[in-house]
Amino acid sequence: MFLKFKTMVEKQFGLPIKGIQEDAGGEYKPFKRFLSDQGVFSSSTTSQNGIVKPRAYIATKYPLPESLLPTEPKNIKEALQNHKWLASMNDEFNALKSTDTWILVPYEPRMHVIDIYVDGILVIGPDTSPINKLVNDINHQFSLKDLGEVHYFLGVKIFRDSTGMYLSQTKYIPDHLVKLYMDGAKNSPNPTNAATKLSLIEGEPFSDITLYRSTICALQYLSLTRPDVAFIVNKLSQLLKAPTTCHWEVCKCLLRYLKGIISEGLIFRPTVEMVLESYSNANYASCVDDRRSTGDYVFFLGNNLISWSAKKQQVVVRSSIESEFGALANTVVELKWITSLLTELKIHMTRCPVIWVDNQSTTTLATNLVFHARLKHIEIDLHFVRDQIIAHQLAV
Repeated sequence: MFLKFKTMVEKQFGLPIKGIQEDAGGEYKPFKRFLSDQGVFSSSTTSQNGIVKPRAYIATKYPLPESLLPTEPKNIKEALQNHKWLASMNDEFNALKSTDTWILVPYEPRMHVIDIYVDGILVIGPDTSPINKLVNDINHQFSLKDLGEVHYFLGVKIFRDSTGMYLSQTKYIPDHLVKLYMDGAKNSPNPTNAATKLSLIEGEPFSDITLYRSTICALQYLSLTRPDVAFIVNKLSQLLKAPTTCHWEVCKCLLRYLKGIISEGLIFRPTVEMVLESYSNANYASCVDDRRSTGDYVFFLGNNLISWSAKKQQVVVRSSIESEFGALANTVVELKWITSLLTELKIHMTRCPVIWVDNQSTTTLATNLVFHARLKHIEIDLHFVRDQIIAHQLAV
């Protein structure tokens, strides 16, 4: 096969290819026969079973000019060791500790933020002149295409005016409805029926599992700007292994709901007081298959919603207070991460963050230093939350 390929290349370019053979032309013989032909005899050892990586040496008849010499890395290892683009960026900027996708640029008295995703760069800052200077500096080393003020980024539409900033996915929803032939479907007033209980064994098996999974994947990305559907999307995501016709009907009901309010999204308005507040809740034994609970939380910075989650808990609990306290512990973990990120961004809170819960027993348990033996199975979460309250990192 190699000889045929070698002959084809020589005919196309009209130049011979010199092959450097390592054993006088006998490389296609069995290894032991090669040794015997050369008068070398040895017992079998592990070194004879090693894998030799072949190397290709290329020589040209005439020396190439410097402009034609290869400048790109020849393999993955070399590219990782000599990634000039990333190295030059790291020389100028420092990555956040909380997440490596955000990079800080120290401009006094306020800093600017760069969000990099593959080859898309989003620069955020309070003033336009330092941003233009930064873009020009980067453009000296890389060929950039300045698209001006951001309007679309990773499928999210961004609109700004004097009152604030608005994020939506008005183009993403109609495109997906057209793919499912639901662009003419009737609108639904609610994402799902409140009495609907999704089960793994309810209904007949759905014929197109790939369609169901791709639709749920699209809804998960859509929930980045639509917290109102995060809970039902979480429920539908738990049924990816074996969806049924009932699950698909709930999914279509959710799509009809989104069709009726395509223009809805997130609004971020200026706030005078930087206060971080959170609301924690749990849906006790909501899963009819294994009776696990679902923990939820939302975070507000001032009046702006910045983080939310609806996630199934990992263990089965025997009372609502246990599920509520598990949700509270997960909320505290998210609170610590957000606080760390805001600290790196030089955003300081005007007062201690507050977590609101709708369970009086959970509030009492979090602030009461008396330990009960019946709560030994949630002892780690209990001490974790209490330590944060004692350190005045939060209030419940």
